[in-house]
Amino acid sequence: MANEDFVIKNGVLAKYIGPGGDVTIPDSITYISAFSFKDCTSLTSISISDSVRYIGHCAFSGCSQLTSISIPRGVTDILGGTFADCKSLTSISIPDSVTNIDFSAFRGCVGLADEDGFVIIRGVLYGYWGNEENITLPDSVTSIAERALANCEKITSVTIPKNVTIISFCAFNGCTRLKKVTLLGDVTDIQMWAFRHCENLSSIVLPDSVEYIGDDAFYGCKNLIIHAPACSFTEAYAKENNIPFVAI
Repeated sequence: MANEDFVIKNGVLAKYIGPGGDVTIPDSITYISAFSFKDCTSLTSISISDSVRYIGHCAFSGCSQLTSISIPRGVTDILGGTFADCKSLTSISIPDSVTNIDFSAFRGCVGLADEDGFVIIRGVLYGYWGNEENITLPDSVTSIAERALANCEKITSVTIPKNVTIISFCAFNGCTRLKKVTLLGDVTDIQMWAFRHCENLSSIVLPDSVEYIGDDAFYGCKNLIIHAPACSFTEAYAKENNIPFVAI
């Protein structure tokens, strides 16, 4: 593979302009820029040397034929959208050096789903590609990524396990058939637009641990009744936003 396939400036890979296929990034590269391989649909595999210390956001997003990748040992962050919509990605190796993975890093990576249809990486749910209407998230899930189940029109109910603490931005946005949500334990944050436009959502059970509900988290949920402990943050939220409330 010729270096003419890459635009390189001072150790920074600014852009890949090659034909795709099996690609090996030169050892001289320490930094892979944002969007550098974006929508390279002919890319099938890539080898990245341990000289690379940084991979920019959306660097490989839309590489729909990429099947596997190993993150170099010096990388500490996997940024937003890095592998978004890499639909053929079935294997990824993440070293211990990685301490931060953005919630949108693996959005749309259907090939990473387990036998039940869940895409879970280090406790974060990034997507659901199963066929069940009534789902219970695995106990291994601790947070739900941005847009993880957005526009998933098949699900009608979801039970969220005790270990989940964060329901991220737009996590269930546009789930138009979703009717019931039950949170079993420790969730503290329900972020903006989390259940926006879930127009058939009629019941959500929230624990006493909830401390924050973002702007318009339930926008468009015209039939919603919130169930939560009396005198809780959630009760105050429901009253402030004119959402029917039932104490449990």
